[in-house]
Amino acid sequence: MRSHDVAEVVAGWIADRSLSRRKKAFLEMVYSQYWEAGAGCAPDTAGWYYASELDLPPGSFSIQVVAALLDLVEPQPAPSRLVQVTEDLVEDGQISREAAEGLYAHAL
Repeated sequence: MRSHDVAEVVAGWIADRSLSRRKKAFLEMVYSQYWEAGAGCAPDTAGWYYASELDLPPGSFSIQVVAALLDLVEPQPAPSRLVQVTEDLVEDGQISREAAEGLYAHAL
């Protein structure tokens, strides 16, 4: 199986608004690995273009982009992946409660 990176997968989705099973599985793996890494890991910031295509504000983290895209292509019962990840980032002190509320207002 070919390896992917998040930016490549999101760019492909932006181009044709679909994900192959392998690319979706890759994003699910990235999402799972985020939770396995535990608290305190410093996530990287997503490019503004990728975030904006998913209605996320500038400065969103890559894991939030992954969560938002997974929520879009395969919704789950509440709370959404995006809410779960964002709440974890608040608990870890990576983002403020105000930033989280702003993201919810902007994206949900």
